[in-house]
Order: sequence, then C-alpha cells, then structure tokens
Amino acid sequence: MAEEENGIPRAGASGTAWLYVRVAARAVAIALWTAPLVCARVVSLPLAAVASGVERAIRRWLFKTWAKGIMAIIGMRSRVEGPPPKPPFFMVSNHLTHLDVILVGSVLGCLFVSKAEVKQWPLVGFVTRIMNTIFIDRDNPRDTARVNAMIGQALDAGCGVHVFAEGGVSQDGSLQPFKPALLEPAVARGHPVHYATITYRTPDACPLASELLIWRRGVSYARNIVEVLKLPEFYATLTFARAPIADTDRKRLAERLTKATRNLFTPTP
Repeated sequence: MAEEENGIPRAGASGTAWLYVRVAARAVAIALWTAPLVCARVVSLPLAAVASGVERAIRRWLFKTWAKGIMAIIGMRSRVEGPPPKPPFFMVSNHLTHLDVILVGSVLGCLFVSKAEVKQWPLVGFVTRIMNTIFIDRDNPRDTARVNAMIGQALDAGCGVHVFAEGGVSQDGSLQPFKPALLEPAVARGHPVHYATITYRTPDACPLASELLIWRRGVSYARNIVEVLKLPEFYATLTFARAPIADTDRKRLAERLTKATRNLFTPTP
C-alpha cells in the first residue's frame, strides 16, 4: 500500500492507484446506498394523490437519510450552526458546488430550485426529478413566472423551499448579490425569508477547498466528483441565521438578504 501523509498518498504510481481505488470504492458505495432509497421513493410517489402530507414527510425523510449517508461515504464532516427553519419556509444561501444540495438536504430535506440542465444528467436527473426539484431555465427570462408559481404552490402545501439566490455557483468563493426574481413568492405571501451560509475546508495536506471543491466553469460534473472522491475527508459548515427577513418589495428584500448574509459569511479558504 502507498505511504501516506495525513491521508494523502505520496506521489508515484502506487499513490495514484490508491487514489483511484478510493474513488471506485466510494462510487460503488454511493450506488448501493442510493438504489434502495430511490426504490422507496418511487413506491411512495402514488401517496401524493391520497395522502399528500404523508408523501411529503416520506420524501423529506428519504432525502435527509440519503444525504447523510452520502456525506459519510465521501468523507464530508459537517457542522451546523444556528437554528434550521421548519416547514413551510423559504430559504436562500450562497452556492459553491453541487455538494451544497447534499449538505443542506441532510438537515432540511427541502425542495430545491435547480438549473434545468440537471434533469438531463444521467441518474442524477432522475433522482432530482423524483425528489420534486423545481427546475428553471436560466436562459429564458419568461420561465421565472412558471417557477415562481411552483414555488408558491410548494409553500402553500407546507413544504420548505431552498433557492441559491446568487443565480449560479460563485466562481471565486465570494458571496455574490442575491437576485430578486425568485423572491416574489415569499413577498406575495408575506413569508419571511430565512438565510444561511455554506463554507468548506480541506485537510492541511490537501489543495485548498477554494481550488478543489468549488465547481468551476468548464469543469465537468464527473471530473469535479472524481476530485472530491479522492479526498480522504473534508469539512463543511452550514450556518443558519437566527431570524429571517421580511419585506414587501423583492428588490429591497434581495439587498437586505445579501447584506445580512455577508455579515454571517465566512469565505471558503
């Protein structure tokens, strides 16, 4: 077996081979963990027509259980600070990587708003669809009205909804201004908006989290996953604000949320 320093194999052919053994073992474990939970979710779907509250509770439990298992498999050590909101809620946060969904989902089991391309991804697309993800076509401004209507329906049904309000992954790890368009359902219903921050850290011997975990443009989803799976472990912190923010104007609300979230935010090193 290759010699290691802080869990990272030293350079060389044997070290590289060991990294890919780790990647393969974790990929198999992810598949074995995901399959039965996906089957359970598919079986529960018909309940939406006759016992919607039960179906929602099962979905939340399955999502949280799945996410916690994935975190254990990939070596994500999480810390949660502050009080998580209880459904129904509308929440926003910064966005750094696809891992954000796993981190937030492990605590809240909520519905996410995601870019439309995700539903076309092999396997991932199927899982996100059966978990009732709300998809938005960011290249089509007219799609906002449809998505806002779906968010409103979810809130009215008693669900928690999470939006990455920056409108995409922050490429430098900083917190970008929140966009107001998808805040309309909360404003229209008088829902106060909860907010949270996400940050990551890698072990001292590894590349910085800002270099490795942030999902950069031009890097494929598969390549990013492989780089994450190579790590022996990494650390994630999810910090919830103590109190939500309400406003009657979505642009003003976006500005207030951006300012408050920045005050809570610790950049990923």
